[in-house]
Amino acid sequence: MQRLKDRIALVTGGSRGIGEAIVIRLAEEGAHVAINYTSISSRELAERVKARVEALGCRAIVVRADVGNKAQVEAMFEQVERELGEVEILVNNAGVAPFEPFLKATEETWDRTINTNLKSIFLCSQRAAKRMVERRYGKIINVLSTASAS
Repeated sequence: MQRLKDRIALVTGGSRGIGEAIVIRLAEEGAHVAINYTSISSRELAERVKARVEALGCRAIVVRADVGNKAQVEAMFEQVERELGEVEILVNNAGVAPFEPFLKATEETWDRTINTNLKSIFLCSQRAAKRMVERRYGKIINVLSTASAS
């Protein structure tokens, strides 16, 4: 039984690892999936995941966006809505974990980490929730690292 038949899902950081596994599981349950990736080097990985989703009989798109950037988040959602439909399931999975000694970390590294691991959840969830509230349906799932636990 496909519990998510024809639902529309967006998975940030969906081109590899845990994100890829989430995308495939959503498709196995019948969801059509937007696969977010950030870097040019991740596009090929995202396209492979897309092919796997399509092999399961679901629709999929790949969408490049820095999810820590409001304008790119807005453009990502607009593309997903245009090509797949309204996002009903959002999985905030994108994350980075730069391993640099504290005294050598740069402000750029700090900003990228905060924007990807924290700000992106706010931006994507707020954008998705607006439509979810209007439709009175939606799911937002946040994937976090065990490194965030104390």
